[in-house]
Amino acid sequence: MKKKISTLVLLIIISTVAIAQQDSGMTLVPGGEFFMGNDMKNGLGFSPMHKVKVDSFYIDKYEVTNKDYLKFCQETGHKLPVFWNTDIFKSGENYLNYPVVGVNFDDAKKYAEWAGKRLPTEAEWEYAARGGLEGKDFPNGDMWTKEKAKQDSIGWKNLIEPVGSYEPNGYGLYDLAGNVWEWVADRHS
Repeated sequence: MKKKISTLVLLIIISTVAIAQQDSGMTLVPGGEFFMGNDMKNGLGFSPMHKVKVDSFYIDKYEVTNKDYLKFCQETGHKLPVFWNTDIFKSGENYLNYPVVGVNFDDAKKYAEWAGKRLPTEAEWEYAARGGLEGKDFPNGDMWTKEKAKQDSIGWKNLIEPVGSYEPNGYGLYDLAGNVWEWVADRHS
């Protein structure tokens, strides 16, 4: 039985101002309000649409790489991800600049704590992924561009790319409209 692509995860981490000022790999996302969800638009179940306010926060510009996660595992003795050293998932020491995959929620949380950061809330992640766009269906606008995300109506194509392979959004964040999925601190409810 094939593993579902939903097991692929990566980490996007939020930090305090002090850490972010020292870490050039983070970007400030200005606080604001936005409408989260879409009231079953296009048959997708991200409803009900509701207004959410988020405070300013810092978030990593790029997905956490295999290199970063390997360092965490080496320094803490934490287990390596499920798909480590598999070519199909571009995981392991041969793919150090690719996003880490096969990490569960607890692993993501432990990595974030080790890095002195935290996972974003679902609202923070969606707000950051929108890159300042409002009322759009996708982070790149109203049209899904499969070339920018390696996904089409059939699903993911298992074409994981190195971090930073897709154009940044309006906040300068990379790969939030494609590549692999991200963990957040809370769950959709």
